[in-house]
Amino acid sequence: RFSPLAMADEDGSEEPNVFVKLPDPSTGAFATQTFRAQLKKWDLLTNSRLCRFRYTRPFHRMSPGAFLRDLFDSDAGRTHLRCMNGKGEWTAILPDGGACETVTHAIVPCGATSMSIFDRLYDAAKPPIVREDTQLLMQKVDEVKDGFTIADRLREFLLTDDNSGDDYDPYGIDDDDDDESNYKSLLTPGERSEFLFRVFTHMALGGAMCQYEERMDVYTD
Repeated sequence: RFSPLAMADEDGSEEPNVFVKLPDPSTGAFATQTFRAQLKKWDLLTNSRLCRFRYTRPFHRMSPGAFLRDLFDSDAGRTHLRCMNGKGEWTAILPDGGACETVTHAIVPCGATSMSIFDRLYDAAKPPIVREDTQLLMQKVDEVKDGFTIADRLREFLLTDDNSGDDYDPYGIDDDDDDESNYKSLLTPGERSEFLFRVFTHMALGGAMCQYEERMDVYTD
C-alpha cells in the first residue's frame, strides 16, 4: 500500500540511498546467450527483470518490513523496480511523490539447494511424467487450464493443487484428476513452496507465447 504522504515509521528509514544498485551480472546463467535464448523461447525474456542491490544498513531478521520499505522508498528501488501492467508495459511500483506505507510479505523457504527435489517426478509419479529410461516428457491430450495449454504430464503436475490450502498455487487452479493420479501428494506443500520449485514452475509454464519443451533435462540442467 502506497501513500504520497506516508512517512517511514520507527523501524524504517527516510534515507533515499539506503539501497545501491549493483551492476548487472556479467557471468552466470542470466548472462549467457544460451540461457537467454531459452528464456526468449519460453516467452520470459521480455517479461522478466533481474536487479541486484546492496543494502547499506544492518539487516534485522525480525524486522523484514523495514527492509522492504527501505527498498521501495530508496532512489535505486524507485528507479529500477518495475511491474508490468495489463498492456505489457513496465511501470513504476510507486506513484510519483508516493512513499511506501505498509508492506505485506511472505517468507519463501530456500532449504532445497539441489535438483534432488525433482527425483520423484522421474520414478514415483503416477501416471508417469517422464518416459522410463529417457528424458522425454509423457504427452497427453491437450487440455486448457487458466489459459495454459497442457500437452504433457509435467505441466499437468505443476498445475495440480495438493488441496492443503497453503501450497504454492500461483494460478488458482482446482484440479479434478482421476483417483489413480498421485500428483497431489508427490511433493509436500513445503517442497512446493521452495524457491527452487517456484523458479522451476515459472520456467516450465513460461509466458503466453511459450514454446514448450519435450524433454525434462532442458529444465533441470
